[in-house]
Amino acid sequence: MVINLPEDIYNKYKQRSQQMQRSLEAEIVEGILKAARGNDELSTELEGLVAQLAFLDTKALGRIARSRLAKKEAARIESLHFKRQNEGLEEAEAKELAELMKKMER
Repeated sequence: MVINLPEDIYNKYKQRSQQMQRSLEAEIVEGILKAARGNDELSTELEGLVAQLAFLDTKALGRIARSRLAKKEAARIESLHFKRQNEGLEEAEAKELAELMKKMER
């Protein structure tokens, strides 16, 4: 899974993960779980979204399924994010990441 975080949020979780001597992924997952547990509205919202899927026809469901990035592209985004965190990206890699992120947001 790829999560595109604003830089300030990313830095907050990165700093916390270093302080707690845990992986960045573990800190982000913990933050999401805490937010989900304490927010009944989130569960209600998700239930509503799932219920709306029942009203979509086959073509609409197909468009939704195809709108997700291919696994290969998602894996590349993830590897570029890890490289950016650990050692930084070269200019070409940063450009590639930006293009992949634009594609994901379409």
